[in-house]
Amino acid sequence: MKTNTVQKKETIGGDLKDFINSTIRDTAKNHLEAWKTRYAAYTKVSQVRFDLFVNHDDSLEIEYTEQELGRKLNDLEINYLADKFHKKVVELCKSYIN
Repeated sequence: MKTNTVQKKETIGGDLKDFINSTIRDTAKNHLEAWKTRYAAYTKVSQVRFDLFVNHDDSLEIEYTEQELGRKLNDLEINYLADKFHKKVVELCKSYIN
C-alpha cells in the first residue's frame, strides 16, 4: 500500500528577517569584539571570511535567535541566519583590515 506524505516546504519566516535586520549589526560587533585578538593577526578579509566559514560555530547565534523568537529555526532559516551573520562580520572587519 502506498502512502502519500506531504512534506512542508521550508520557508524563512518574516519574524526572523525582521529580527536579523534589527540585531545583526550588534551581534556582529559583539563577535568582533570577543574575537578581536584572533582577527587582529589577520591581514586580509579573506582570512576572516575563511575562519568564519570553517572554524566558527554558529550555535550561539542560533540559540540566541531561537530564544528571542520563541521558536525553533528550520534548516533553511539556520543557513540564512549564518549567512547574514558571516557577511555582516566580514563587512564590519573591512574597516580595519585591508
